[in-house]
Amino acid sequence: MRSESKKEASRYTASNNTSNIDNALLQDLLGKVMSDLGGAYSAVLVYVGEKLGLYKAMAEAQEAGVVGSMTSEELASRPEL
Repeated sequence: MRSESKKEASRYTASNNTSNIDNALLQDLLGKVMSDLGGAYSAVLVYVGEKLGLYKAMAEAQEAGVVGSMTSEELASRPEL
């Protein structure tokens, strides 16, 4: 029984032969994985920004006449936060 488990384990042992890996497909897969992770992280950041009131504060600043982007200091000084 012990020799059978060694045979089975050797079947799953990684080899040094990587010649049959298609690098183009691997790069395509990695690109898709990174894109999906980026989307997931962005969704979390949007959720946190909404919960903290950052988007509401930026919208109210724009309505009050602030033109363009805001620095983090300008955003933190908003009374809504």
